[in-house]
Amino acid sequence: KSFGCRNLGQPTSTDYSWPDYRLGYPALHCRACGSYPPLFDEQQFRDWLSVHLSTFATEKGHFCPVCYGTKTICYGHNPQGSQRIQCRNCKKVWTPKQYQKEITPPEIIETVALLVPFQGASGGQKLYVLISFDALRGNILR
Repeated sequence: KSFGCRNLGQPTSTDYSWPDYRLGYPALHCRACGSYPPLFDEQQFRDWLSVHLSTFATEKGHFCPVCYGTKTICYGHNPQGSQRIQCRNCKKVWTPKQYQKEITPPEIIETVALLVPFQGASGGQKLYVLISFDALRGNILR
């Protein structure tokens, strides 16, 4: 339903006509605002919600993807070093998906030349080292 419709949140209204198949699937037509919200079969909605919640739980780790319990414990690490989690209710063990942090390019790059004493082919030989770093964050680039 659209936010500005007078039937928003009203399950029964004389403005509703259903089922309307104009969009190719059964929908509710609201004559007040002209919207066509889809009609959901309760079992189909529960199946969809179950898949959605399981995927969300597996990726985020906030609750169990099997029983949706929120009581979890840290359960060691996987071979890649990521934290594993175990549900205290059903004992399911899983690893939440690890998202890569967004890499922001440096805005200001500074380069410093260093002369380092070096015991090479001759005693007076010097080693020149160039270090480039992000001047704002302090990260060494090369």
